[in-house]
Amino acid sequence: MKKKILAVVLGLTLCFGMTGCTKGDIEPENSDIGNKYIDLVTIYKGDYKDDERTEVLYDKNTKVMYFVKRSDYRFGITPIYNSDGTVKLYDGE
Repeated sequence: MKKKILAVVLGLTLCFGMTGCTKGDIEPENSDIGNKYIDLVTIYKGDYKDDERTEVLYDKNTKVMYFVKRSDYRFGITPIYNSDGTVKLYDGE
């Protein structure tokens, strides 16, 4: 009885262990980052360099501009500031 239980447990462990992990779905190049609270629009996309991308985005609601740097497993976002310390606002459109 113990051998059957051990065999089932080892079989299930191998089955789940062999499925592996993936990086997931890659978002399309033309999509904007955001959700229902933050509506970000891309206004600049830098070139890929060593699997890293830099972007400048702005929030449609507040017009605040953000600098984004991302790669496969890392992501960073920060507001862009004026020289006086206030956040930079998008003046386009």
